[in-house]
Amino acid sequence: MKYKTLLPGKKLASPLFSIAVIVLICFISWHANRLDTSSNLNNSNHFQPPSITPNDWMALQRIYPYDRIQPNAYLLAVEQAQALMDEAPERSTPWVFTGPTNIGGRITDIEIPDGDLQTIYLGASTGGVLKTTDGGTTWTNLFQDVPVVSIGDIAIDPDNSDILYAGTGEANSSSFSFWGNGIYKSVDAGETWQHMGLEHSAYIGRVVVDYSNSQRVYVAACGYLFSYNDERGVYRSVDGGTTWRGYSS
Repeated sequence: MKYKTLLPGKKLASPLFSIAVIVLICFISWHANRLDTSSNLNNSNHFQPPSITPNDWMALQRIYPYDRIQPNAYLLAVEQAQALMDEAPERSTPWVFTGPTNIGGRITDIEIPDGDLQTIYLGASTGGVLKTTDGGTTWTNLFQDVPVVSIGDIAIDPDNSDILYAGTGEANSSSFSFWGNGIYKSVDAGETWQHMGLEHSAYIGRVVVDYSNSQRVYVAACGYLFSYNDERGVYRSVDGGTTWRGYSS
């Protein structure tokens, strides 16, 4: 093969040789950059794994850049979600359950009125309050008009089984359980509910109605997880839930 000359005594290199030189130069440059990047990663604290527990790390991811999740923002979002549901047009298309069937919901409380074994109230971690009047054959969701779905505990007035208390927010905290927004009361066996306060209690683990005085009601509240807060503690009402006095931990 003959080569064209540009200058006397100079020849053009083979095209294949030129391509090989270019590939070699690119490889050397890429390898050098890779070593430099690897060194930076190893020396950077930003890329070091967190030295805290997984739950705390999850909490920090969700509250950044604050020191805690803002409760007022969460409660406002709950109210807005309820308003959207209230304003949504009625639809006749039924929902059909398609699964999964291998995951069960958590039941946080079961309550049965004295003298009526056919009536049962269930509190669900993410399903509200459910009721049966035929021993469990059929169930009705009583909490569809309430803007939260997580139930911590239910209590029945020992003097009047139509009066119910539902503390919201599942207290079996794992990472981030759904917050509640306080305690609700029904005077018609769950047909309607009235919000009775403690909206910043977050998770209510227990509601107890005094058998000697049903106007006296006690609530055990967890408060917000992964933080110190005044909402955590025991609350007492002496007027059937109208007002509350807190005893913080």
